[in-house]
Amino acid sequence: MRGVLWMILACAGLFVTACAHRPGVTARHTVTDEGRKLAYRLFTPAQAPRDGVPLVVALHRFADNADRMAAITGFDAIAEREGFAVVYPEGAQRRFDFMSSTRDDVRAILAVIDDVRARVRVDESRLYVTGASNGGFMTYALISAAPERFAAAAPVMALMPEAFVREDQPAVPLLVVYGAANTIVPPDATALGPVPTLTTRDAVAYWREANGCLNDVVRTRLPAAAPADGTRTTRRAWSDALGEERVVVYTVAGGGHTWPGGTEPSPRFIVGPLARDWSASEVIWKFFQRFDRSRTVGP
Repeated sequence: MRGVLWMILACAGLFVTACAHRPGVTARHTVTDEGRKLAYRLFTPAQAPRDGVPLVVALHRFADNADRMAAITGFDAIAEREGFAVVYPEGAQRRFDFMSSTRDDVRAILAVIDDVRARVRVDESRLYVTGASNGGFMTYALISAAPERFAAAAPVMALMPEAFVREDQPAVPLLVVYGAANTIVPPDATALGPVPTLTTRDAVAYWREANGCLNDVVRTRLPAAAPADGTRTTRRAWSDALGEERVVVYTVAGGGHTWPGGTEPSPRFIVGPLARDWSASEVIWKFFQRFDRSRTVGP
């Protein structure tokens, strides 16, 4: 009898442990928009808020895909810990077209978001977008074309095309990450191929104005936790009249075309140095979680 009781208690303990550590779910889906199929990868956490899960849209680099974006950023682990979902759309031919007159990728990504909403209860006021390189350009496209949909955005290793500038730009809180030594997308470039762009400095000034930021800047140098990586990062932040930081820039001196704190499958001689002393993904989520579309100032 004692042995049977022990087995029952042991099994119950295993059941409770399994439930307590139930992992999030990764699924793949396809949505059709204007006759075109779009694939995406969706991660949903095991524990999600009852009133809807925040959703981060993560857009990959040119020639990458959803799985590589997930691996580079490590967003799934943060999403599981913090209770938000991440959708990784895949661009056709592994790229996002942010300037095409024949292919509307803004519409396509919004269709992916709507498809996620049909599958998962999403907190509509807490929709965020980030992207790397080509995905970062697409991030600028989305918040310029549909600013009312996004609570905050974070382009990484990307520039903002001049075509997205508008006189009546609504406020979208913005966090920018760039490597000062990026030779693939130089931060001071005024064009990328045939596409005229704002320099990073001018894009930041544009979004500071849109967000009602004051001119005062708070500058912080991050600790060199991994001095061997050859980079040092400076954080600059601008606040609005209520004291809320709404535009933040992380400049990685010596940094290349890379995602700080992530993994990098491409050779260093192509993309340049990777900062290892801080995590862009952690910083981005910390910034995002302060904002939602239902109020001007986050918690």
